[in-house]
Amino acid sequence: PVYNVEKYLTRCLDSILKQKVNFYYEIIAVNDSSTDASREILLSYKNKYDNLILIEHNSNKNLSVARNSGISISKGLYIMHIDSDDWIEKNSLQYIYNSISQISCDVMVFNYFIENSRKERNLIKIINEDKFVTDKRLVYNYFVGAPWNKIVKRSILSNVIYGQVGINNGEDLVYGTELLLKVDKIKICEYAFYVYFNNLNSLTAANNSFSFLLNQYNVIVELSKIIKMYGAESSHIKHVVNYFLEFIYLEIFKYNFKLRHDFKIQIKEILSLILTSELINDIDKVYLNRAINSNFYSFIEVIKRFGLKKTVGLIIN
Repeated sequence: PVYNVEKYLTRCLDSILKQKVNFYYEIIAVNDSSTDASREILLSYKNKYDNLILIEHNSNKNLSVARNSGISISKGLYIMHIDSDDWIEKNSLQYIYNSISQISCDVMVFNYFIENSRKERNLIKIINEDKFVTDKRLVYNYFVGAPWNKIVKRSILSNVIYGQVGINNGEDLVYGTELLLKVDKIKICEYAFYVYFNNLNSLTAANNSFSFLLNQYNVIVELSKIIKMYGAESSHIKHVVNYFLEFIYLEIFKYNFKLRHDFKIQIKEILSLILTSELINDIDKVYLNRAINSNFYSFIEVIKRFGLKKTVGLIIN
């Protein structure tokens, strides 16, 4: 997915095209109606590389739809998502190919790096050893995060709910939830192939409370559809909803401590819509409403989830 990333797009494309492999792969770039030079960069690469396929959106359709546009025309056996301000490590694709050739799986999940503009890098080690898993309860935590640390069998991603509604922020939870409900054979890998760039100008970083919560309303609606369609164990639903509510509590905290009064009516209306979801149980709704209407309780709920130090830091910043 490509949207106004002229500064980083070349780095991303080069990291993919310079991979040394003994198999054919395709790169599908979806220009989501960029207004900068991203389209020109993509066209210049397309003229040089036969395995680069370019999809053009006439209007901005948001991240989830852009991903789905690429999925819908893909021909490979497996799909890897790469965001256009990120990149992959050398020899990653061959390593991945060898790994999934040895043990056929529906999805492979792996560790990743985070790097900032000062080239400071941290390994995010969510996985400590390679395993083959069929018990989904063991891997809930791996499927609430990003699409880009997962290699997925293409057939799994056909006829999905994900990507039918445009979502920029929180689309990863929709993707991961549906994916886990569809897969049976899961490989987890401790190797890190992917570098996530901590870009303060990215879609995720740029979202304000109003647009963020609009996205979250769409997220909870899509999650409801997915859980109805595929069914899910109560423990899985609880895990997904708890993860979702962490971000809602952060927004309630901002609502109480950070936002100007003239924004609060709009924000409260969206929060009220989110709370109508049948996925949120009655007890959680009581606590959420209490936090919305009380600075003290919103402070307490954020402490419970993120600790005192981070909560105080949120107020100061």
